Amino acid sequence: MARNIFLTQDELKKRRHHFARTFLGDRDLLLLFAGSEQRLRNGLDNVYPFRQDSNFYYLTGIKESEAIFILTKTEKGEIREILFVQEKDPLKEKWTGYRLGKEAAKEISGISDVYYLNQSEGIISQLFNRSQRVWIPYPYKGTLNEETSQEVLRINRFKEGFPHLRFLNALDLLKVMRTRKSPLEIKFLKEAVKITKTALHKTWKKMKPGMTEYQIRALVEYEFKRQGGDIAFNSIVAAGENGVVLHYVECDKVVEEGELVLFDVGAEYGLYSADITRTVPISGRFTPEQLKYYNMVLECNKKVIDVACQGTTLGELNSIVVETLQKRLIEDGLISQPEEIGKYYYHGVSHHLGLDTHDLGQAREAGLPVNSVITVEPGLYIKEKKMGIRIEDDIVIKRNQALNLSKSIAKEPEELMGIMKK
Repeated sequence: MARNIFLTQDELKKRRHHFARTFLGDRDLLLLFAGSEQRLRNGLDNVYPFRQDSNFYYLTGIKESEAIFILTKTEKGEIREILFVQEKDPLKEKWTGYRLGKEAAKEISGISDVYYLNQSEGIISQLFNRSQRVWIPYPYKGTLNEETSQEVLRINRFKEGFPHLRFLNALDLLKVMRTRKSPLEIKFLKEAVKITKTALHKTWKKMKPGMTEYQIRALVEYEFKRQGGDIAFNSIVAAGENGVVLHYVECDKVVEEGELVLFDVGAEYGLYSADITRTVPISGRFTPEQLKYYNMVLECNKKVIDVACQGTTLGELNSIVVETLQKRLIEDGLISQPEEIGKYYYHGVSHHLGLDTHDLGQAREAGLPVNSVITVEPGLYIKEKKMGIRIEDDIVIKRNQALNLSKSIAKEPEELMGIMKK
C-alpha cells in the first residue's frame, strides 16, 4: 500500500553524505531523535497513530518511533553513520505490532552500523568525548512548551554531562537541504496531489445541501484512504461564514442551499503532503456576487503562478496578491483605502511544502531556488457576506516559470459547475 512507500537507499545516502560534506567540520556530530508515541486519552495502550519526525525520516527513511541517528565526521574527515532502533521483543510485538529490528532497519536506511537502543548510551558518550561540536535540531519557534520540550531537556542534560562540547542548532541547515526537492520527492508530491484531485472531484459530485460539513469531509478522507494515501493534516470543510476562519476545526454545520463550501485538504503519500484549497457552491452554481469575488481570487492565483520562478521571494509573491485585491476591492466599493485590505485578506500567499504541510524552508526574504515547492493560496474573507473564498495550488519553482502540480484540479468556475452539475 502507498502508506508503506519508502525512500530509496540511494536517495537517503546522497542526503546524508551531502549533509556531512557540506555542513560538518572535522570532529562534528549530528544527532537526531525519532518521534515518540503519544498517549490518546487515558488508556495505557491507547495511542495516537504514530507519524515519524520529518527530519529523522528525511535522513534515515525509518518510520519507527524511539530510534536515534548519528552522523559524524572524524578528525581525519571520515564520515560515519550510526542508527539505534528498538529491540525485537516478541511479547510486546503481540500487543503493539512488529518492530523493525536491525536487519530491516539496515535494508531500509542503507546504514550498515545499526545497534539496539540499549547500546546507545555508551556509544553516544564515546562519540561525544571525541567530538567538538554537536548539531541537534532545536524545536520550531513558537512550538507549544518550546522551552520544556523533550529536545531542549535532552540538550540541557548533554550540556551538563559534556561541558567541552558546543551544541548548535541543526534546523537552519536542514532548512537549506529540505527547501530544494529531489525528483523522487516531487514524484511523491505529484502522487499526493493526484489522490487529492480524485477525492475532491468525487466529493463535489456527491455533496448536496442539507449535508453536514463533517459528512462532506468524510467523503474526502475516505477517498484518500481508498487510494492508498493518508490524511496530511486536519481537513478543513467550511461552509458559509465558517470559510472566513483560516483553521476552522468544528466542522459540524449543516450546509445550506446557496452557500459556498471551502475545502482546504491534502492527501499524504510516502509522508509527502499535498495542500489544496478549492471553494465551490453547494448548489452547483455561483451567484453573481459569489462569482465576482471568486474571480478576484482566481486572478490573484493565476498572477502569482505566472510570476513565480527562481529568485522570486515569498514576500514579493504576496505583494502581488495584496496590490491586486486592493485595486479590485476599491473598484468594487468594499474598501475605500488600500490599507483596509487587511480586513478581508489576512495571511501570506505561500508556504513551503514537502514532508510537512508547512515545510522547512528558507526565509521569506530569500530567493526561491529551483525545485523548491510552495503553495499559492490567495483568499478573500468577507464575514458580513458570509463568504470565504480561497484557491490554493501546489507549484514547483523552475528557472523561468513554475510547474503547477495541481493544474488538473478544477478551479475555473465553468469547470467546477460542470463537475457539480446536479
